[in-house]
Amino acid sequence: MAKNYDSFLHIKNKFINNYSAISLITYLFGIGDRHLENFLIQTSTGEIVMIDFGYSFGSSIELPIPEIIPFRLTTSFIDLTKPVGVTGSFRKSMLNAYDALKNKMQLIVDYCDVFVDDPLMEWVWVSRRQLASSSNPHVQISGTNNSFSVSQDAPEKKIFTNKIKVVENKLRGTNPRKILEQLLT
Repeated sequence: MAKNYDSFLHIKNKFINNYSAISLITYLFGIGDRHLENFLIQTSTGEIVMIDFGYSFGSSIELPIPEIIPFRLTTSFIDLTKPVGVTGSFRKSMLNAYDALKNKMQLIVDYCDVFVDDPLMEWVWVSRRQLASSSNPHVQISGTNNSFSVSQDAPEKKIFTNKIKVVENKLRGTNPRKILEQLLT
Protein backbone atom coordinates (compact mmCIF):
# COMPACT_ATOMS: atom_id res chain seq x y z
CA MET A 1 0.00 0.00 0.00
CA ALA A 2 2.93 2.32 0.61
CA LYS A 3 4.64 4.21 -2.22
CA ASN A 4 8.03 4.19 -0.52
CA TYR A 5 9.75 2.99 2.63
CA ASP A 6 9.11 6.22 4.57
CA SER A 7 5.41 5.96 3.76
CA PHE A 8 5.43 2.32 4.88
CA LEU A 9 7.03 3.24 8.22
CA HIS A 10 4.48 6.02 8.75
CA ILE A 11 1.53 3.66 8.07
CA LYS A 12 3.09 0.92 10.22
CA ASN A 13 3.65 3.29 13.16
CA LYS A 14 0.15 4.74 12.86
CA PHE A 15 -1.29 1.20 12.91
CA ILE A 16 0.82 0.20 15.94
CA ASN A 17 -0.19 3.34 17.86
CA ASN A 18 -3.87 2.90 16.98
CA TYR A 19 -3.85 -0.78 17.91
CA SER A 20 -2.13 0.06 21.20
CA ALA A 21 -4.90 2.49 22.19
CA ILE A 22 -7.58 0.04 21.04
CA SER A 23 -5.99 -2.74 23.09
CA LEU A 24 -6.10 -0.54 26.17
CA ILE A 25 -9.74 0.39 25.53
CA THR A 26 -10.77 -3.26 25.10
CA TYR A 27 -9.13 -4.03 28.45
CA LEU A 28 -10.58 -1.08 30.35
CA PHE A 29 -14.13 -1.53 29.07
CA GLY A 30 -14.07 -5.32 28.94
CA ILE A 31 -14.83 -5.46 25.22
CA GLY A 32 -14.74 -9.03 24.00
CA ASP A 33 -15.37 -10.89 20.78
CA ARG A 34 -12.44 -9.20 19.08
CA HIS A 35 -11.65 -10.87 15.77
CA LEU A 36 -10.67 -9.59 12.34
CA GLU A 37 -14.25 -8.89 11.30
CA ASN A 38 -14.63 -6.44 14.21
CA PHE A 39 -11.95 -4.04 12.99
CA LEU A 40 -12.07 -1.66 10.06
CA ILE A 41 -8.62 -0.68 8.84
CA GLN A 42 -7.86 2.25 6.56
CA THR A 43 -4.94 0.69 4.70
CA SER A 44 -3.67 3.99 3.27
CA THR A 45 -3.24 5.55 6.73
CA GLY A 46 -3.03 2.64 9.19
CA GLU A 47 -5.97 3.93 11.23
CA ILE A 48 -8.30 1.44 12.91
CA VAL A 49 -11.95 1.63 13.91
CA MET A 50 -13.59 -0.99 16.14
CA ILE A 51 -17.12 -2.20 15.50
CA ASP A 52 -19.51 -4.60 17.28
CA PHE A 53 -19.53 -3.87 21.00
CA GLY A 54 -22.02 -6.61 21.86
CA TYR A 55 -19.73 -8.06 24.50
CA SER A 56 -18.76 -5.11 26.66
CA PHE A 57 -18.03 -4.52 30.34
CA GLY A 58 -16.77 -8.04 30.83
CA SER A 59 -19.87 -9.85 29.55
CA SER A 60 -17.69 -12.10 27.37
CA ILE A 61 -16.51 -13.81 30.55
CA GLU A 62 -19.94 -15.48 30.61
CA LEU A 63 -19.51 -17.12 27.19
CA PRO A 64 -19.32 -20.95 27.00
CA ILE A 65 -15.59 -20.45 26.46
CA PRO A 66 -14.91 -17.40 28.64
CA GLU A 67 -12.69 -14.63 27.31
CA ILE A 68 -10.33 -13.68 30.10
CA ILE A 69 -7.41 -12.22 28.15
CA PRO A 70 -7.20 -8.41 28.31
CA PHE A 71 -6.61 -7.94 24.56
CA ARG A 72 -5.34 -9.75 21.48
CA LEU A 73 -1.59 -9.65 21.01
CA THR A 74 -0.81 -12.24 18.37
CA THR A 75 2.55 -13.39 17.05
CA SER A 76 1.77 -11.69 13.73
CA PHE A 77 1.26 -8.37 15.48
CA ILE A 78 4.39 -8.79 17.60
CA ASP A 79 6.34 -9.49 14.39
CA LEU A 80 4.99 -6.23 12.93
CA THR A 81 6.54 -4.28 15.82
CA LYS A 82 10.04 -5.56 15.05
CA PRO A 83 12.87 -4.67 15.28
CA VAL A 84 12.03 -2.80 18.52
CA GLY A 85 9.14 -5.05 19.60
CA VAL A 86 6.11 -4.29 21.77
CA THR A 87 8.29 -2.54 24.35
CA GLY A 88 8.79 0.34 21.90
CA SER A 89 6.06 2.55 20.46
CA PHE A 90 3.29 0.03 21.26
CA ARG A 91 4.06 0.26 24.99
CA LYS A 92 4.68 4.00 24.89
CA SER A 93 1.38 4.66 23.09
CA MET A 94 -0.50 2.46 25.53
CA LEU A 95 1.00 4.22 28.55
CA ASN A 96 0.22 7.65 27.05
CA ALA A 97 -3.39 6.61 26.37
CA TYR A 98 -3.70 5.16 29.88
CA ASP A 99 -2.42 8.38 31.45
CA ALA A 100 -4.85 10.45 29.38
CA LEU A 101 -7.81 8.24 30.32
CA LYS A 102 -6.77 8.04 33.97
CA ASN A 103 -6.71 11.84 34.12
CA LYS A 104 -10.35 11.83 32.95
CA MET A 105 -11.38 8.89 35.18
CA GLN A 106 -14.31 10.59 36.88
CA LEU A 107 -15.75 11.77 33.57
CA ILE A 108 -15.43 8.26 32.11
CA VAL A 109 -17.06 6.67 35.17
CA ASP A 110 -19.88 9.22 35.00
CA TYR A 111 -20.51 8.32 31.36
CA CYS A 112 -20.46 4.62 32.22
CA ASP A 113 -23.05 5.15 34.97
CA VAL A 114 -25.65 5.59 32.21
CA PHE A 115 -25.48 1.81 31.75
CA VAL A 116 -26.67 1.21 35.32
CA ASP A 117 -30.10 2.72 34.58
CA ASP A 118 -30.18 1.70 30.90
CA PRO A 119 -28.23 -1.58 30.82
CA LEU A 120 -26.99 -3.47 27.80
CA MET A 121 -29.13 -6.50 26.88
CA GLU A 122 -26.23 -8.84 27.65
CA TRP A 123 -26.07 -7.43 31.19
CA VAL A 124 -29.73 -8.19 31.69
CA TRP A 125 -29.44 -11.80 30.53
CA VAL A 126 -26.27 -12.41 32.53
CA SER A 127 -27.75 -10.84 35.67
CA ARG A 128 -30.90 -12.93 35.27
CA ARG A 129 -28.79 -16.09 35.13
CA GLN A 130 -26.70 -14.99 38.11
CA LEU A 131 -29.70 -14.11 40.21
CA ALA A 132 -31.57 -17.27 39.22
CA SER A 133 -28.57 -19.41 40.14
CA SER A 134 -28.33 -17.63 43.48
CA SER A 135 -31.82 -18.84 44.45
CA ASN A 136 -33.77 -15.82 43.21
CA PRO A 137 -35.78 -17.07 40.22
CA HIS A 138 -38.28 -14.17 40.38
CA VAL A 139 -36.26 -11.48 38.66
CA GLN A 140 -38.46 -8.63 37.43
CA ILE A 141 -37.10 -6.66 34.52
CA SER A 142 -39.49 -4.95 32.16
CA GLY A 143 -38.75 -4.16 28.56
CA THR A 144 -38.71 -5.29 24.97
CA ASN A 145 -35.92 -6.95 23.04
CA ASN A 146 -34.43 -3.53 22.25
CA SER A 147 -34.93 -1.65 25.53
CA PHE A 148 -34.86 -2.50 29.22
CA SER A 149 -35.62 -0.56 32.34
CA VAL A 150 -34.59 -1.69 35.77
CA SER A 151 -36.36 -0.47 38.88
CA GLN A 152 -34.30 1.57 41.33
CA ASP A 153 -34.35 -1.15 44.01
CA ALA A 154 -33.87 -4.10 41.62
CA PRO A 155 -31.24 -6.67 42.65
CA GLU A 156 -29.64 -6.27 39.21
CA LYS A 157 -28.49 -2.75 40.12
CA LYS A 158 -25.70 -4.22 42.24
CA ILE A 159 -24.47 -6.33 39.32
CA PHE A 160 -24.60 -3.35 36.93
CA THR A 161 -22.88 -1.04 39.42
CA ASN A 162 -20.16 -3.66 39.92
CA LYS A 163 -19.39 -3.58 36.18
CA ILE A 164 -18.77 0.16 36.34
CA LYS A 165 -16.66 -0.32 39.48
CA VAL A 166 -14.49 -2.74 37.49
CA VAL A 167 -13.80 -0.02 34.89
CA GLU A 168 -12.94 2.41 37.68
CA ASN A 169 -10.60 -0.11 39.32
CA LYS A 170 -8.85 -0.74 36.01
CA LEU A 171 -8.33 3.00 35.59
CA ARG A 172 -6.93 3.16 39.13
CA GLY A 173 -4.38 0.48 38.23
CA THR A 174 -5.78 -2.25 40.48
CA ASN A 175 -4.06 -5.62 40.15
CA PRO A 176 -5.64 -7.49 37.18
CA ARG A 177 -5.98 -10.66 39.29
CA LYS A 178 -8.17 -8.79 41.77
CA ILE A 179 -10.20 -7.36 38.91
CA LEU A 180 -10.79 -10.83 37.47
CA GLU A 181 -11.91 -12.01 40.91
CA GLN A 182 -14.30 -9.04 41.06
CA LEU A 183 -15.70 -9.96 37.63
CA LEU A 184 -16.27 -13.55 38.68
CA THR A 185 -18.18 -12.68 41.88
